[in-house]
Amino acid sequence: MQDGDYAKAYCLWEPLARQGHPDAQYHMGWLYANGHGLNVDVAKAVYWWQQAANNGYLDAQFSIGLAYITGEGIKANTDEAFRWFYSAAAGGHEDAKDIVKRLVLESGDDYYSKYPELKKIEWLQQSVKITGDVVNVRSGPGTKHNIVYKAKKGEILTSISQKGDWYEVEFDSEGIKTGWIYAKLVSKL
Repeated sequence: MQDGDYAKAYCLWEPLARQGHPDAQYHMGWLYANGHGLNVDVAKAVYWWQQAANNGYLDAQFSIGLAYITGEGIKANTDEAFRWFYSAAAGGHEDAKDIVKRLVLESGDDYYSKYPELKKIEWLQQSVKITGDVVNVRSGPGTKHNIVYKAKKGEILTSISQKGDWYEVEFDSEGIKTGWIYAKLVSKL
């Protein structure tokens, strides 16, 4: 394939892919996705990526996520894309981690309710610094919730989730250890 001989690559990979070799399955997917020596067929590409993904191939899981997020050749589905990105990220795929982090922290979707274990993943955490003199940390996202902690200017807290303009943060206090803080009262680190 690196030499541009896609027909030879296909002839070598196709029997291996049918035998269950994830590397060959993954590359078969790319031959179909890009039309290298074949007609572009994203459905067949996704089929081969799913075979490789089911064999634990992280790049294939990531590729399926991309297919679902872009909707090229298959119906776009952000939830399905997230599931595949998250699977690849959990296996250590760095690009998948970046996309999962962006989706979780910036998309506005509440992935924490669908995947509660996300709150415990260290690479998803971000630190925030208190910018006001004294800032109220509340029991829920909004001013109608009780104050559970008062953070001081310069204090650094770990943000574990976000809902709209509110960050869920961890703090060091007796009893309650998490609360919500208005995003405009902190700066991201």
